[in-house]
Amino acid sequence: MGSTRQQSFQTGKVARGDTMSSEVQMRNYGVGKNLDNLVIRKIAEHVSKERGNGTASENKIVSALQDFSGFMRSEYQIRDLEKVTQEHYAAYADNLRMELENGEKESSTTSSYISAINSVFEVYGNDN
Repeated sequence: MGSTRQQSFQTGKVARGDTMSSEVQMRNYGVGKNLDNLVIRKIAEHVSKERGNGTASENKIVSALQDFSGFMRSEYQIRDLEKVTQEHYAAYADNLRMELENGEKESSTTSSYISAINSVFEVYGNDN
């Protein structure tokens, strides 16, 4: 790992002037270009570690991020978590509420997903 990429992964932030390899392109908090399962797993591992949680928490974050990223891709063509705004997040929360009301998801799942996504944004400091 290059020092800039390692810094971004550890702190969750990269100064806008820093350069990174074209493979990473400062997407997804410097963890990876595409929001795929590997990148989701790395983000979840980092968030869980930062919050002092274990594997169970990490797995919940993975599930939540998979659901969240699928929604962001299908509804907004967003593949970079740094581009998610409050409006996007609110739309996702509304979607979870509708899935709960329609019996597609359990209450425990929806609250777990919201909590996990909040944890990701708290650790990485998404200000959008």
